[in-house]
Amino acid sequence: MPLRCRVAWMVGPLLVVAAACGPKAVEGSLGEVLDLTYQDVKLNFSGSQVAVRWTRPRGAGEDAILIVSEKFDGLTVRTGDKVNLAEILESTDGGIPDPDAGTTEAQRGLVTRDVFNDPRKDFPSIGEGFMVLDDVPRDGGTVKGNFSVTFSRCVDFGCGRTLFGDFKATVQ
Repeated sequence: MPLRCRVAWMVGPLLVVAAACGPKAVEGSLGEVLDLTYQDVKLNFSGSQVAVRWTRPRGAGEDAILIVSEKFDGLTVRTGDKVNLAEILESTDGGIPDPDAGTTEAQRGLVTRDVFNDPRKDFPSIGEGFMVLDDVPRDGGTVKGNFSVTFSRCVDFGCGRTLFGDFKATVQ
């Protein structure tokens, strides 16, 4: 076997492994205007709310390049259920908050980020979106799931953009 072929047989599998270990990124059109590469996915759970955080190290700390949260208020959710992140939640007094009165409509889902030295922390409201958790969050365990978000059309940063993907998060 010629040397060139032997080198290809030895180097080929290494290139496949290197590509699989390369930077991971949340998918969607928001990636055209933001760096959505991450190293780790973490899930915080507090009974009535879950937050999935895509993070990457920065010095002694970390950047949360994306945080997708959902509130379970008024829901019975089972593993594998698709939760509508765009659903408008009722206010505690039984009515929907009035935007003309200086309040905004609270949604079941919220997308934010916390990246050092970047003032863009909040995103527009969710026009369409869902999250699915395939496992029950347990301290120290892992949860697989997926999500998809399309932000409402507007003129602010992120408007009309999309995010989506599968995840495997460590529960903290």
